[in-house]
Amino acid sequence: MASRDVVRDPYRKVEKNLVFIKENLDSKDILDYFIQDGIFTSGIAEEVLTFNPNTRENRNRLFLQYLQRSGPRGVDVFLEALDQTRNGFIADRIRNTELTDDDLDIKRVGLRFDSAGSGKCTEFHHYSLVYIPGTALS
Repeated sequence: MASRDVVRDPYRKVEKNLVFIKENLDSKDILDYFIQDGIFTSGIAEEVLTFNPNTRENRNRLFLQYLQRSGPRGVDVFLEALDQTRNGFIADRIRNTELTDDDLDIKRVGLRFDSAGSGKCTEFHHYSLVYIPGTALS
């Protein structure tokens, strides 16, 4: 576990287990929990269930993309849904994943600036910022 007191990206432990999750989960088994708790709409669930080609790998890939966008409550519902189905072993692995200090840095930053050199950002991708209390922001 990290040695510093930090606010963690709740999805980071999921990310560190992506291969394991994709190999052991069929997301169709837990989608109803996300609808029930208002994390996903029925339209999102239908999109996951009918993804073409409709394979477990493709359903899981799309499901995990939506999960990443769902915020901390989505991760909580994910772990609860895993526990309520025959997938508690996946939830246990995620919960027991240790995060190192390197895992707690800025992640997934993707900025693209225009080629004319104006300094304007022309494209932005999701990022997670982890604030470490007691440190200066520069």
